Amino acid sequence: MHSVLLTRNAFIDTSVFKREHFDFSSRKLKSLHKIIDDGHGKIYITNIVQNEVEKKIREDTNKALDILTGNKIRILKNLSGEPFIKFFQTIDAGDCTQNISSQLIDQFHSFLRQYKVEIIATDSVSIPNIFADYFAKAPPFGEGSKAKEFPDAFSFAALSDWCKKNGERMYVISSDNDLAKACEKSENLFHLESIPKFIDLLVREDEDEKTTSFIEDLFSKTNITLVERIRSDIEGSVYVLGDRIGTVNNISIEGIEILNTALLDVQDDIALVEVETGVHFEAETTYKSTDEIPAGIRAAWFEDIHQTIRQEDTVFSQVIIRFDQQMSGTFQIEKVIVNDLEPITIWVDTP
Repeated sequence: MHSVLLTRNAFIDTSVFKREHFDFSSRKLKSLHKIIDDGHGKIYITNIVQNEVEKKIREDTNKALDILTGNKIRILKNLSGEPFIKFFQTIDAGDCTQNISSQLIDQFHSFLRQYKVEIIATDSVSIPNIFADYFAKAPPFGEGSKAKEFPDAFSFAALSDWCKKNGERMYVISSDNDLAKACEKSENLFHLESIPKFIDLLVREDEDEKTTSFIEDLFSKTNITLVERIRSDIEGSVYVLGDRIGTVNNISIEGIEILNTALLDVQDDIALVEVETGVHFEAETTYKSTDEIPAGIRAAWFEDIHQTIRQEDTVFSQVIIRFDQQMSGTFQIEKVIVNDLEPITIWVDTP
């Protein structure tokens, strides 16, 4: 990872939006919004990324509604109460898919406006150069040179051309390894794994070095206390089964380690830090013995299966700490926000 800020420009790849489940109001994005509003950073996408995000939203909406209209979930129609009735009335409506997709795409367009995202066109990219890279298996093409890499190749070329034309440099925020490899061969484009990494670089550049160094040192010295607090909050989170009708009855954490930290914001004596942890779960679960529940048949008629599931996962938490630089090492963990307050998913089968 880069330790010094190289540019205030950042391109966000489709893979980042997918990883965030197209949540355009997450806490990490709100931290980025403040930086954009203050004029300390600039966000870019390409027209290809815009089309990919909108297409993926429609596809994921269809998949979600297929599950909700399938036999596995219809048992929930038997639940009483206005929220459930209205929910299934909406799902059963003929134009439901289009309405939901439109609402989610509107959220994306709102994000583009609020974050002042500039869209870089790809229509002037050299097609012969793209095919030359394809046949040479040059990044973002790799072994196999699959056609699915063409959108990334066009976006990458457009970003490179834009940087050369404007005398600028740019971070490429992506979880795609092929794009990361392409950045290694570029003079103007530099890979980052996540939005918090970009925010961290900006905050460290703009804040007083003494303060950011103090916070970093504080985290290294209080590692055990921090890990135990995060462990406690993760254990107290809500858990759901991702691939069965059932419940997670009990959770224990067999192991936890801090993988990465990113400084998202500093305000006087308050700091917001994202902590990435690797967690080993042990979950006691109960779920129905059949994958298919015929319509009109109550799930309670099927045998329960009790299973202990062991799962390794990455969990992100935002930690708010209050510190006092005058009293060296004095700090208080004000709040820990696990998984953006969303349930943590346990899988019976590996997804």
